[in-house]
Amino acid sequence: MTFSVFSTLYREAMNEPDIDMFIGSVGFPEYLGPVSDEDAYLILATIHTFANGSFRDIRDAIGVSQAGMIAMLGIPARTCGNWETGSSAPPPYVRFLISWAAFCLMQER
Repeated sequence: MTFSVFSTLYREAMNEPDIDMFIGSVGFPEYLGPVSDEDAYLILATIHTFANGSFRDIRDAIGVSQAGMIAMLGIPARTCGNWETGSSAPPPYVRFLISWAAFCLMQER
C-alpha cells in the first residue's frame, strides 16, 4: 500500500469512530491490491485501530514490548508510558507517522 492510500484511509478512519461504518463507507477498494475479503477487512480494521485506538493498541498490533517501542522510536520511557496511559498524547502528526511505520512493519511480516 502506498503512503498516499494509507494517508487517505487513515484520515477517513479518524472521521468515523465506528469501525463497521468506516469499512462500509470505504468498502474493499481495488487499491488494496489482490487480497481476499478477509485480508481487506483486516487491513482496514488495522488502519481504523491505528487512527482511533490507544497508543498501546498500535504497540500491541506490531507485537513489541514497551521497551521495544521505546528503542524503535527513540523516545523516553516516560513519554511512551504517558502515551500509553493517556496522560498525554503524541501530536497528531507524530501519531500518524508512527501508525504508518507500524503498518509498514506489519506488512513486512
